[in-house]
Amino acid sequence: MVVEVQPDGSLVVDENLTFSFSGEFSGAFREIPLRDDESIDQVAVLESGQAYRSGASAELGSSGDPDTFGTTSVGAVLSTTVTTCVADVLLPPTSVAV
Repeated sequence: MVVEVQPDGSLVVDENLTFSFSGEFSGAFREIPLRDDESIDQVAVLESGQAYRSGASAELGSSGDPDTFGTTSVGAVLSTTVTTCVADVLLPPTSVAV
């Protein structure tokens, strides 16, 4: 994980996640806990440098078109669901307002 503090105090976070699957699967799920005064924007998902399209459902257990992802805020948690068979997921750049 690489974190850069911006002049306005926000953070740009680059995080690499590798998922290892066994058996049948159709995607990945990631939750990011947030404090009451924090938010996240500019979420991106890439595999081997190729960007996924946003717009898929972020409901756990949902499905969508291949190479898509979705995000939703549930209370103090940002949930991201990737709806495809993935090996490597990258979430850059993510700005967290603190």
